[in-house]
Amino acid sequence: MTARRALAVASLIAAVGLLSGCDRILFGGMVPRPQLDPPPGTYVEPILVRPVRDRAAHEYYYSPDPDAPISRFRYLDEFRVIDAISFRYFAVSRGGLRSEILTAEYRIDPSEAE
Repeated sequence: MTARRALAVASLIAAVGLLSGCDRILFGGMVPRPQLDPPPGTYVEPILVRPVRDRAAHEYYYSPDPDAPISRFRYLDEFRVIDAISFRYFAVSRGGLRSEILTAEYRIDPSEAE
């Protein structure tokens, strides 16, 4: 196999992996579990939630629609929770690897105060 043909085959495999979501397998790794600060849960007063960005989880995307395809996810930046919210989200590393899709649920309930 010539070098040109090998490069074409490798490029095709990479493209198929990225489009199918198998990029984590093809490129030998996975983005660590994305983190939100504070973590999902119930709080007694409104909170500001921030995605934890680091080398492995550089960009975050989310969708409030539980059936939305990845192409409809939007960039996730910090946001304020004043009531209840549920959304799906994932992170992408600087190298372009995508994490698994997770679900976060936040709820503000003043009656939970001690």
